[in-house]
Amino acid sequence: MSIFKSQLIEMLLVWVILFFSNVVLAQNDSATEKTESQVQVQPIAGLNGKHVVSLISDGMKGVWIGTENAGVFHWSTTDEKISQFTTKDGLGDNNGYALAIDKLGRLWVGHLNTGVSVYNGKEWKNYDVVDGPIGERIFDIRICPKDDDVWMATSAGIT
Repeated sequence: MSIFKSQLIEMLLVWVILFFSNVVLAQNDSATEKTESQVQVQPIAGLNGKHVVSLISDGMKGVWIGTENAGVFHWSTTDEKISQFTTKDGLGDNNGYALAIDKLGRLWVGHLNTGVSVYNGKEWKNYDVVDGPIGERIFDIRICPKDDDVWMATSAGIT
């Protein structure tokens, strides 16, 4: 499968999760084409009842899901395994309002009250207003494609 098709499929999965509010379309073993009345909607295990506020594809057949009060989830689209990360795992707080992935593959998570957390695949590093962004609440995070600079919209302005 080409990289473009793989990315397109991941983007479609993100859209489905967002559109159907924590549900995905179930696949039937049947080889026949499904009509709209044959499509079944099932919740993703572990996310049922969680308030999803942000989503991002990791580019490696996975989706990161930020929630309100339940931390951040990683859903592997290859094996459909879901992992949850909370303050017990080192996350700054349990509100993942903004998500971004830089060129090194690190996940940036913007929080409600504690700045930003960065996950390198093994551990979390937290940055608050003392050693990180100028505001404690992060509304959005963007990575500049040209130089990989990280930009954040915070409660105190752009940083």
